[in-house]
Amino acid sequence: MRGKWIKVIPLEGFTEDRFTFEYDGEPIVVFKTEQGFFALLDECSHDDARLSGGVLVEPCQVQCPKHKALFDLKSGKNLSPPAFSPLKTFPVKIEGEYLWVLVDG
Repeated sequence: MRGKWIKVIPLEGFTEDRFTFEYDGEPIVVFKTEQGFFALLDECSHDDARLSGGVLVEPCQVQCPKHKALFDLKSGKNLSPPAFSPLKTFPVKIEGEYLWVLVDG
């Protein structure tokens, strides 16, 4: 697996169901669900809306706040129109007391 693991946030600091950050100009959102943590590009593939402002839909989906497209948090796959392209996802791990994300790099 290519890329670089970056330390994103202490687990105790993850108080909401999502956390956003930027790495190398890319907006990334990490969602916390009952099924674990999932990181993906924080940009709808349909119209550049921020998915971090969307609604979590179980099991493991996020709905875009702008045009209501659904995406799978695990795979980034687009599940409904108007989005017709998947989202870039990033592997996540918990090591020690921190959440880490594998970014390009």
